Amino acid sequence: MPRPERVVDTVLQHARDIRYTRPERQTACNILDIAHPLWLTRTTGHRTDETMTLAGRLLTDALGRWVDGEGFSFKAPHPTTRSAPETQPTLQGTEMWLAIIW
Repeated sequence: MPRPERVVDTVLQHARDIRYTRPERQTACNILDIAHPLWLTRTTGHRTDETMTLAGRLLTDALGRWVDGEGFSFKAPHPTTRSAPETQPTLQGTEMWLAIIW
């Protein structure tokens, strides 16, 4: 990947945007867009402490959403969105969140 340090800088800046990363606003797409490039650039050592802190927070958020026998929903459930279809566990949500967790 060209300029991996710039990728890390950009992704970490994006991850500070609460419109995407606040626990109740998280979707599998938003978080995969953060996790995947940080995974691909992990060997650079650039801003590793920040990356690990962010990854730990996002992992904790994700693991708390597992529904036994059903999996993950695409969008994080929240009292204000509980009836939305994308907050119900699905194969797509499960597959994407498992990719993030891995």
